[in-house]
Amino acid sequence: MKSYPLDDFIDLIDQSTSILQIAHINPDGDTLGSNLALRKFLLSNDIKTTVACFHKPSPQYSYLTDIDCIQNTINPSDYDLIITVDVADLKTMTGFYPQFTEFFENTPIINIDHHHTNSRFGRLALIDPKAASVGEIMFYILNSLGADFDQDYATYLMTALYFDTGSFQHSNTTSTVMDVSANLMLHEVQHNEIAYQLFQKKLLPMLKLWGIALNKLNVDEANGISWVFISQDDFKQSGAEAKDIEGLINLMHGIPKIKMTVILSERENGMVKGSIRTQEGVDASYYAAVFGGGGHNKAAGFNANLLKASLPTHTTAIVAA
Repeated sequence: MKSYPLDDFIDLIDQSTSILQIAHINPDGDTLGSNLALRKFLLSNDIKTTVACFHKPSPQYSYLTDIDCIQNTINPSDYDLIITVDVADLKTMTGFYPQFTEFFENTPIINIDHHHTNSRFGRLALIDPKAASVGEIMFYILNSLGADFDQDYATYLMTALYFDTGSFQHSNTTSTVMDVSANLMLHEVQHNEIAYQLFQKKLLPMLKLWGIALNKLNVDEANGISWVFISQDDFKQSGAEAKDIEGLINLMHGIPKIKMTVILSERENGMVKGSIRTQEGVDASYYAAVFGGGGHNKAAGFNANLLKASLPTHTTAIVAA
């Protein structure tokens, strides 16, 4: 069974009196499930910890026990150790950094992640780019530390695995992923409920938004690119929210011969969120980095000023080359 060097991890936790765990902005199943699993373990060992996320988790994660414990604000004076979970970049992915820069710069940080673009910040960086999700890493960490796995642990970590592997459909679904999943299945995890909540459940406003987006989908067959821009008017017309975009890119990316799929969605204050999916041989994180973002080889994202986010123009030229 895989293991990670945990001596420094244990020392930093032993020296702490109160820990702040941070999930990344626009939280997904991996950062939420992994954080909640770590929180459960720490609390079970009488270690004071709090999970914070700049954005409120989507209601689709309401099936996770204790999901309501996640705070959207922090008081830096309450903590002497930070653990970031699934956060590739401290400055852009915590949401809290601009307001509490001094706190982040002067407080010991344990950085647990699987993005190959991780900037390896912090006192300790536990980074495994070969892991399909942080949930996979967290399973081995908690197993090594002697966690008494139960249904809650299994649900948290299966959510992380399901999300980042696209319910085992993505190419990052390795034999290790299946081994971890098999172990989690021993604890009566309701995997069918997780799959339904994450990938099958569709509310009417979401479907209306997808219809609007698909109706104006752009496809450049010559260069293998599909993209769409979703405006604030599209959100208003459909009654959908930003979270309702999740899953649309996987549908778009199923178009034959498409090498890259891009969704640009307009947000408040003149910002745009970009989501990128690519096929083998095209590095999504490379293009996301053009706009200050990052991610994985085949899935990445960014946030940028609307006027600067002319991604399809850039990608057409680059992919064609």
